[in-house]
Amino acid sequence: EQVEEPFHVSLKKVYTNKQFMILMIMFGTFVGFFNAFSSLITAFTAPFGYTAEESGYFGAAMVVAGLVGAGISGPLMDRTKQFKSVVKSMVPLSTVAYIVFCFVVRKDSFIAIMLVSVFIGFFSFTMLPVVLELGVECTYPVTPASSTSLLWASGQLFAVVFLFVLQGLQIAVEESKLIETGINPALIFIAAFCVVASIPVYFFKSPYLRLEAEGRARSNQGHVVVDTKTDDYGMDEVSLEDTKDVKDAKF
Repeated sequence: EQVEEPFHVSLKKVYTNKQFMILMIMFGTFVGFFNAFSSLITAFTAPFGYTAEESGYFGAAMVVAGLVGAGISGPLMDRTKQFKSVVKSMVPLSTVAYIVFCFVVRKDSFIAIMLVSVFIGFFSFTMLPVVLELGVECTYPVTPASSTSLLWASGQLFAVVFLFVLQGLQIAVEESKLIETGINPALIFIAAFCVVASIPVYFFKSPYLRLEAEGRARSNQGHVVVDTKTDDYGMDEVSLEDTKDVKDAKF
């Protein structure tokens, strides 16, 4: 039975794990941008004539599509275990969606904005359970709660920072009337930062430590041999022997 180690020991192991740090930077960036982006969607679209109600539809589309994506990826990953492949696919797709959003936010582009919002939500949420699972795999035998809580904490921290930065950029854009040219530095900042943050994920090479440990445990599991003896009183004594060398036990 595995003894749970103190949290500060787990914390040290996690922060010295380079593979986990790659995940944390990527996860924090995309979760942070999603939270900040969904909070400022009205500010991004209002200059082009979209109402608060229409902006609410964009935000709702992101969330609903995201829930669908997360609902699909979770059970699928439980079966296939292709965590790294999914992350390395979803990260660039999310980045492309943010880049495309920079160009579709124009007047009379409601359907285009809605579609891109769906893609942003779907790709972003799809990778969430996968990255959390990868965090557990690359830090094993550290307790899952340690890696998961640190990943979520990074997402919330990045979200606060991005929110302040994007709000500042948006205010500067509105005051300079640069938005009239169709250029929004806040959206460009999101797209550019996502491009940079997506690069480290291709250096993620950690094996599936927990799955490998579980596989070894199953392969090393011994067979149970039942040995029945009769004691001096004529009673049967049954003993169970766990052996790794016996392949075929006859009862």
